[in-house]
Amino acid sequence: MQSSYAYHGVMSEEHNLGGKYEVDVDLFCDLTDARRTDSLHHTVNYEQVYAVMKQAVVGKKYHLIEAVAEAIASGIIQGFPRVDRVRIKVRKPGAPVHGVIDHVEVEIEKSRLSFLHRDGNCLLGLDRMSAIDYPFS
Repeated sequence: MQSSYAYHGVMSEEHNLGGKYEVDVDLFCDLTDARRTDSLHHTVNYEQVYAVMKQAVVGKKYHLIEAVAEAIASGIIQGFPRVDRVRIKVRKPGAPVHGVIDHVEVEIEKSRLSFLHRDGNCLLGLDRMSAIDYPFS
C-alpha cells in the first residue's frame, strides 16, 4: 500500500485542501524467467511501477477515485509489456460523506486483452482460450 497526499474529489474543497489517498497495486505476469535467472531484466521493475503510480495520483486532479485507478492501471499496462493484468485499489480515508465511515474505496482490473472484430462479433483473446460472441449494436 502506498499513501499519497493529492487533490481529488467532486467538491471544490477537496481540490483546494487535498487529502490522503491509499493505493494497492497487484501485478499479474509470468515470472518464470525472473525466478530462473534472478535478473531484473526478466521481471517488472517495481521502482518504475511506483513512479507511474505516483505520477497518476499526484500529477493531475481528478473528480473520481475511479479515474485515478484507471490512470494507474492504464499507465502500467501501457508501460510494462510483461504485465498481463493489473488490479488497482484506491482508498480515500475520511471521504466527505454525510455519515461516519472509515474510507471509500474503488477496485478495478485491467488486462492486456485483444479484441478482434469480425462480422459484428467480438473474439476475446490472450487471457482466455474461448471466444465470446457479443453482437455490436
